[in-house]
Amino acid sequence: MTAAFPVVFALYPDITQLDFTGPYEVLTRVPGARCVLASIEGGNLDIHGGMALTVLAEIAGDDYAQTVQLSMEYAPMPPFDSGRPESARPQIVATARKRSDATKAQRDAAVRRAAAALAEAEPA
Repeated sequence: MTAAFPVVFALYPDITQLDFTGPYEVLTRVPGARCVLASIEGGNLDIHGGMALTVLAEIAGDDYAQTVQLSMEYAPMPPFDSGRPESARPQIVATARKRSDATKAQRDAAVRRAAAALAEAEPA
């Protein structure tokens, strides 16, 4: 899964945010995926996060899709029963934690920068 490939999301007038946000969040995590938003004129797009996880499983395998599902805690209509730690298999929980731990320092630094920027922006 090293070769880059495009994933195009068609945006159109009066689109519902959830029509592309859930799938975008899932598919941006596919190794090699380059997600692109394209503005076009068109009709409704019938897609939801569960479908994106199904596509992700076909591209990267069930374990990968289940780990992404758990990291998003997506559980309303899952194609897998991995949206919550208590329902995910132990190996999926461990992989999700490992991935989260790998980016913790970056997330913490981003929070500190945002807090500092907000503190500077507040009137005295």
